[in-house]
Amino acid sequence: MKRILFALPVSLFAILFATQAICGDVRSELMARNTEWTDAFNRGDIDSVVAIYADDFSVIPNGGEPITDRAQLKTLLEGFAAVSTNLKFETVSVDEMGDFIYEFGRTSYQWTDENGTVSPAGETYLVIWKKGEDGVWYYLVDAWWDGAEPVKE
Repeated sequence: MKRILFALPVSLFAILFATQAICGDVRSELMARNTEWTDAFNRGDIDSVVAIYADDFSVIPNGGEPITDRAQLKTLLEGFAAVSTNLKFETVSVDEMGDFIYEFGRTSYQWTDENGTVSPAGETYLVIWKKGEDGVWYYLVDAWWDGAEPVKE
């Protein structure tokens, strides 16, 4: 009985440690994919941004109708790129469930209004990632809304 009582906490610790290591690896993969996304966006390479979305993606832009068509997504992102610069993502939390990851975070960027005035802006986002058959993570659902504090440098 003493062995069981001793083994139980040790086993639980090992499971928790292994889970955190897996999450750390996945989080690193996501950070790399998010860096691909923001780097491509910030240099105006919208085709590379669109390629990070799964074939069956849905985008729910702030105040807009859901988008499931790549051409519409490209048009939306090109419009956004025309009036914004220095886009950054900050992941707040990540939860993995099998072949899906739920990422909650915030963005910051410089927004240029119709008068040419540049202002800091930011939004909150939720991304559901889907692991592709190639083992790479893709955006399955991407939704964002107003209300984020700017990402800290």
